Amino acid sequence: MKAVAFVFFTLFPLISQANFFVEVAERNNLHPLVLYGIAQQESTKPGYGKPWPWTVNFNGQGMWFESKIEAMEAVDQAFKRGMRNIDIGVMQINMKYHGHRFKTLNEAFDPATNIQVAADILKQFSEDDIRLQIAKYHCPGSSCRKRALAYANKVFSRLNP
Repeated sequence: MKAVAFVFFTLFPLISQANFFVEVAERNNLHPLVLYGIAQQESTKPGYGKPWPWTVNFNGQGMWFESKIEAMEAVDQAFKRGMRNIDIGVMQINMKYHGHRFKTLNEAFDPATNIQVAADILKQFSEDDIRLQIAKYHCPGSSCRKRALAYANKVFSRLNP
């Protein structure tokens, strides 16, 4: 596990956030690279090449904010307009379906909490192999299985370049 932690320290933008992947993975019996691969797929900042914690996706439109405060203000404005199909944070947790897992918007953007919620979602599908778990993380319904498996393949391709 120390070797995995070393990899995160060299790959992730903020050293303290690298620890979150390892710690959450250990607590939840997941491999940290699975969580990191999902984060790469979900929130990699263009031109930066690494997951970005202040990422927001509004109905399919990704935005990368410079600060947590800017991201929270943008989401708050969207909420005031009635928008709920918003993915938030490093793991892009959908507020329409999983917003109840956070006490506050501030908590939703907390990287450790965001990663933990992603682990909780993955654990719902623990009876499946890891590729199917990742697919269902993206879209659990049978109607989107093909798209979800394509997503899982993208995550795996990030782990095995």
